[in-house]
Amino acid sequence: MSYRLLVDVQCLQTADFERGIPRWTVNFLNAFGQLNPGVTTALFNPDLDHTEALDFLRQRLAVSSNEPSSLAQLNGHRLVYLTMSIYEPVRPLDRLLPAYVAASDIPVTAVIHDFVPHLFPDLYSYSNLDRRLNQARESLFRGADALLCNSKSTARDAVACLGASPKTVHVVGSGIDERFHPGSVPSSKLGELGVDRDFIMAVGRSDPRKQTVKLIEAYAELPKDLRAQFCLVIACRVDDHTRAVWNTKAEQLGLTPGDLIITGFVTDEMLIALYRSTALFIESSLYEGFGFPAAEAAACGAVALTTSGSSLPEVLDDPAAVFSSSDPTSWSELIEVALTDKDFRAQRLARNRDIATRHDWRLVALRADAIFEKVARGIHNR
Repeated sequence: MSYRLLVDVQCLQTADFERGIPRWTVNFLNAFGQLNPGVTTALFNPDLDHTEALDFLRQRLAVSSNEPSSLAQLNGHRLVYLTMSIYEPVRPLDRLLPAYVAASDIPVTAVIHDFVPHLFPDLYSYSNLDRRLNQARESLFRGADALLCNSKSTARDAVACLGASPKTVHVVGSGIDERFHPGSVPSSKLGELGVDRDFIMAVGRSDPRKQTVKLIEAYAELPKDLRAQFCLVIACRVDDHTRAVWNTKAEQLGLTPGDLIITGFVTDEMLIALYRSTALFIESSLYEGFGFPAAEAAACGAVALTTSGSSLPEVLDDPAAVFSSSDPTSWSELIEVALTDKDFRAQRLARNRDIATRHDWRLVALRADAIFEKVARGIHNR
């Protein structure tokens, strides 16, 4: 091994750990640490909260604060710096790209998960300060030695939105946690959530990009006999206002009590139970860097559908399982087919039988390792 990796893990210093970026970070570092023991030093921000995720990493990697002393400890090693997310709300910015790294000849690399702040500023309440900070974050990493992207879609966005050189943009992909696989579920498990009949499910958030209201509308367009057989379960952390908005929309559409179940936050154990039991999983998001829920549901043996947005068609690699991002009527039509057509369902399940093999964290780690080796040797752009 010709290098040592300094990894910024500030994205793990958050209470909102179920987000895709922290999950990606933990799984990647776990796989990378198994591939290259002793190579990685995880750098945390001492000004942010300590979390269980950092304790998890400490059992597997060397962990240090992102102060200049971290560099001094590694004198004599060829170093590569990696930040796990360029858009994390870190202030001041020199915590995201430390001055002692920026002022050195250490190669700088970054993982790019998505370009939500760049592409959808009007969907969120970004202040002028937030917008300027996002632009500054982009500027910091536009000239990075290598950008590691979680999908082909994100790689295209890195060139178009960030203005990065195509030579520095690499697709390493994403993996599926090995816990997500088919299995049995005790009959009483889903009763804890009030699920007492067959169901369709989605993993949402109180985020307009997830298009949860459109999904409720699509469900309401299903024939009454299907709605009587299948309720709609939305599994996510949700605030009281958003819950009220979704329930009000359901009432306006004529849905009856029990048709829509909003679970609130669920543990991974419960999420896996839902994936294994659902008649159909639906990813309704307008845009994702990589659609973890669709991949995880399919790995657990669910029939899964996604919108046509961004990376989502890549996840399943199954054109027949994709519907238009913007047309809820097309959603309900495909949902009905997926619930009633046995051949369609069998074809989707067969297509996804090897999904965990296609999205393997070890392969992600191997691709990243090859990039870091080239960056460390100064041959990455040749």
